[in-house]
Amino acid sequence: MKPSAYFFKTALNHLRRGGQRNLIAFLCVVFGVMSLVAMTTLAQSIEQMLVLKPVELIGADLTLDRENENFISAEEEAGLQEMVASGQISDYTLMDYTTTLAFHRQDSNALVMPSYGMGVDPAKYPLAGNLTIAEPKNTALAQLLANAGDVIITKDLASSEKLSVGDTLQLSDLDYGISINAVIRGIASDTPNHQGSKVYFSHQTAQELMGTVRTSNTVLANSSDPETAKTALEAAGWRVFTATSLANATAASEGMLAMIVNDIGLLGLLVGGIGIANTMHVLLKRREKEVAIWKSIGYNTHQIERMFLSEAALLGTAGSLVGVGLGVLLSLGITGLFSRITTVLVITHPSAIEALSGFIIGILTTLAFTLMAIVSSSQVPPLALLRHEEIKNADLPRGKMVGLALFVGILFLAVTVWVLKSFLAGILVLAGTIFFLWIMGLILLGLVKLVLKLFKLKRWPLARIARNNLMKRSSSLLIAMVALFVGVEMLAIGAVISQSGSNVIKAINQTSSIENLAIYAAPGEESNVRAKLSALQIADFRTSHQYQVKQVVINGQADQTLSPILFSRPDVNGLTLDGDAWMSYDNAAYLPQYFRANYGDTLQVTLLDGSAVDLYVAGTYSTEQNIAWPGTADRILISDETAQKLGTASSSQFYMSLAPETLSTDTTTLENALPAATVISMSEFQAHYARQYNNLFLFITAMAGLAILAALLLIANSINLTMLDRRYEIGVFKSLGYSRGQIFLTQVLEYSLMALIVSLVGMGTIELFLVLMRTVGGAMGSQLILTPVSFLVILLLTLGLTVLVVIASCWNPTKVSPILTFNDRE
Repeated sequence: MKPSAYFFKTALNHLRRGGQRNLIAFLCVVFGVMSLVAMTTLAQSIEQMLVLKPVELIGADLTLDRENENFISAEEEAGLQEMVASGQISDYTLMDYTTTLAFHRQDSNALVMPSYGMGVDPAKYPLAGNLTIAEPKNTALAQLLANAGDVIITKDLASSEKLSVGDTLQLSDLDYGISINAVIRGIASDTPNHQGSKVYFSHQTAQELMGTVRTSNTVLANSSDPETAKTALEAAGWRVFTATSLANATAASEGMLAMIVNDIGLLGLLVGGIGIANTMHVLLKRREKEVAIWKSIGYNTHQIERMFLSEAALLGTAGSLVGVGLGVLLSLGITGLFSRITTVLVITHPSAIEALSGFIIGILTTLAFTLMAIVSSSQVPPLALLRHEEIKNADLPRGKMVGLALFVGILFLAVTVWVLKSFLAGILVLAGTIFFLWIMGLILLGLVKLVLKLFKLKRWPLARIARNNLMKRSSSLLIAMVALFVGVEMLAIGAVISQSGSNVIKAINQTSSIENLAIYAAPGEESNVRAKLSALQIADFRTSHQYQVKQVVINGQADQTLSPILFSRPDVNGLTLDGDAWMSYDNAAYLPQYFRANYGDTLQVTLLDGSAVDLYVAGTYSTEQNIAWPGTADRILISDETAQKLGTASSSQFYMSLAPETLSTDTTTLENALPAATVISMSEFQAHYARQYNNLFLFITAMAGLAILAALLLIANSINLTMLDRRYEIGVFKSLGYSRGQIFLTQVLEYSLMALIVSLVGMGTIELFLVLMRTVGGAMGSQLILTPVSFLVILLLTLGLTVLVVIASCWNPTKVSPILTFNDRE
């Protein structure tokens, strides 16, 4: 038999008979490759959707609007046509862009607010990139948006809200309150900038939603010389952004997100490599006598190293194959969760290149991290066997040890550079990762030892044994503690996010003093709304009116403007004013606390008809109700008396507090009675966001699961290593009368103490952060709570998983008879 075939057969037999330790090494390889493939696939999907050509980012070379003006006038559009005629821009298209669009199904009260509503010219949109229609296929945009009320939604909205082509919606823009019937004519699988949560409609639909002829507020334009066109447009009063400048501004953040995801995959690979190195150290240390025998019968050091390398290669190949398969499956699940917490239309395309590179990297990592143990184990002197002396590895020369360490480091750096596609990023990420693990590990190690020193546990001998063992060997759990700490923190953060959404829903459903229903209507519908409310015996409600103006300028300075939307109220019930008293003088205005105008400033308000009214900043306001109604932020507050000078309101709002137990029924009744108005149930509105919080919780839980799985693998790895070192100690304990159960209990207590301390530190850190947020975060911070139930569930979950791993890892090693131990036999 050829030596290579014999080495292969021998390696296969050793792997088959390796038992639990080989299984842990195999799982470490699987985990490392699975993490790498899953995260690099996700990162690739993110890059495909976010890292775009400049023109794809906005769908044209230029995007422009009139700063703090609501609509583009006919005169301003005529100026664009002149620029097309002169060749300064080659083409343009108007858009009706809104972030206050809302809809609900006709059979549901649940209001959905997509991120973007986009009124377009179907014949010209988009000027660059593609709007891909998945359903129905091969149908032109102009055909799908032929009539008023026709809409196209992106596939993420269709999926999350269970919508399909032909469904009828109640659609409204909350800045105007007009509700219209809309029919879904198509579902878009991709958009020019790959962003989802969009509803597309025609200008005709926008006119019905806003009740006005001029509805466009944004322009997309193409030009052969965008910078020159930008200069000309800015001179004409436009606010202009080039696609190139926007792409440069977002490139860093987009690249950072992909790099973080890739870094998580590399961390998983590093954890797997460390686990492999530790496990192979244990396996090969138990075969020192075998090495001595091989040498005694004529095998040299290099042949033995080849045999062990064959074993490591087989282990790496099997583990990498399984890891690649699981990584592809995991990437599909994680990408699906990621798409549910973002508006990016992420499309998962598992790459053969990513899978193959993960497979090769898994084998190379296995070989690299086992190299030190292989070279060390092959140094056993054969004469020790013949003389019946203790068999002990010869120490590696310092130069050889440094060379091996450098080889492993350079190989892992090469893997990092390959994954991140940047040499500088590879060095920085690898150095930063090692530094983070080292610092966090030392901090946690110090905290664990401090707690153990404070609690002597003298009255319980078994617990004291566990404590002493942990004091001596806690440094071997350094990275396991960091992984467990990160996993616990992520679970706690996810629980806080999910619980905050639940708290809002609970407050709405149980507190009758909270305004829980609103009606948004056009001014012409106000009398009808009041009549319907009276007929339903709802007399206690608060009113507000919204006014669209052309422009609001601070102190006559054209470059200092505010949002051209104001709202009026007859009183300030539910608001807290800071400044002059309500209606203390004519034309007083109050601003949100974060607006950039100062007390006493003059606001020159240009109305839609071109006339002007001066308002005076009398102070600021804030809401006493923690829950904000949609479409009410960033508004200048005035009294109803002052509002009469601004002309006709663009919309009217009615807010009321109804009995929580009849809220759903009342909402349906009002929707049926007021088909032209938008009726909003705060409970249903917040439930939509609660679902998003739950999706975020699921994503965070998935990532936390990877961190905790890494910790559990390292704990199992550490147990196998310590069981070998403590064989003699276990034999002594059994000889002194300690039962297997008692020895078993000391191991459970030892690692449970570590898990308990690290979990408490992790959740304690989160709780300190939440206390700080509640102190400085106001109403928003008050919703952030880590409940005792969540605290207990995370703690029990962490301890329970740790105990299961300890039981599985210690079951066979604690069976060994003390006589066998003393004779140093398996």
